[in-house]
Amino acid sequence: NSFEANGRDDVLNQLWFHFNTFQGKAAEGEAIQDLLADLSWTGEGIFVDVPFRGSDGGLDLRERAILRLHQVGVVSDYLKEWGSRQFKVTLARATLEDMNEAFMGFVVRTQPARVEDRRIAVESLDSEQTSTERAQTLAVLAMDLVYDTVEKSRRRALREMRLLATESAGDTDIRKRIEDYFREGELAPVLEELLEATSVELAKWFAVLRPLSAMDEGELRGTSARFLESYPDHPGLLICRAHAELIGQNSGHEYMDNMARSLSSGAESYTMSDSDLTSIVSFALELASIHWEDMRAMVWVAWEAAFGGVRECAIEDEVFRSKGITGDEATVLLKRRVNRVSVEVGSYRDKWR
Repeated sequence: NSFEANGRDDVLNQLWFHFNTFQGKAAEGEAIQDLLADLSWTGEGIFVDVPFRGSDGGLDLRERAILRLHQVGVVSDYLKEWGSRQFKVTLARATLEDMNEAFMGFVVRTQPARVEDRRIAVESLDSEQTSTERAQTLAVLAMDLVYDTVEKSRRRALREMRLLATESAGDTDIRKRIEDYFREGELAPVLEELLEATSVELAKWFAVLRPLSAMDEGELRGTSARFLESYPDHPGLLICRAHAELIGQNSGHEYMDNMARSLSSGAESYTMSDSDLTSIVSFALELASIHWEDMRAMVWVAWEAAFGGVRECAIEDEVFRSKGITGDEATVLLKRRVNRVSVEVGSYRDKWR
């Protein structure tokens, strides 16, 4: 809001719209709580008039709160009446189970691969919650999912535009990247089918990527970037985006960053086991050895970025002792071993103070 109108360019305009659309989880969570207090809903199907709240920003938050309650089956319809400055809200008759089912339906439509993760979250909720408490909890979960998908997808789009401007050598390169982004090649339907699955089957993603070469770099980058705008935290897509940088030997930083996001997202949002995460590292090392050996060290930097220095990957010792290890890779792994020992010694020292 502090941007001067005559000082804006396209980038600042996009950022202004982004930050005004997504005003933060704390503000949206408070708006949901305030709306439920005004609705006084107890699970019965009724009609309620609720007033607009505050300025344009507050009004946007109130309407967004109504949308969140719609996503969890509380609000069945609403009308925005400017004359009386009220929302005419139709509340549904819904039980706790009805709200759970509505929320899970929203997850299936939005991020199919996170169904298991969100199902576990729903099943862990207190069965003694009141209707209002359950509505509040599920609406916040829906909000979290939107921030994990829609908000991140907008940021991903801005990121790809920045890369287009900074990584392209000239007009020809810019034109090619744009064409790759919009191309509907053989890879798109394959990735789309994998994205529609309700779990991340890593073996299938690896099978798609293994045969690809430098000739496929453009299509892989464009297709994965396009799909990431709909599934911004999907581990398989993030691996694809990283692999595009690998086979083209382009940006080591982008390779590392996308691999780190894949690992952290897999662990935090997609219920991936240690075995799954280790398989991602093994696969990344395998392909780095083929396409760009310097990136073997960046695989471990990505693990460090995702989990810090304390969490150990199951194959670290095996790789450290292997003959195929590169100099930079050995340095990174040695530093990780030293850091872990330092933490262990520090913990032991603190114990006996």
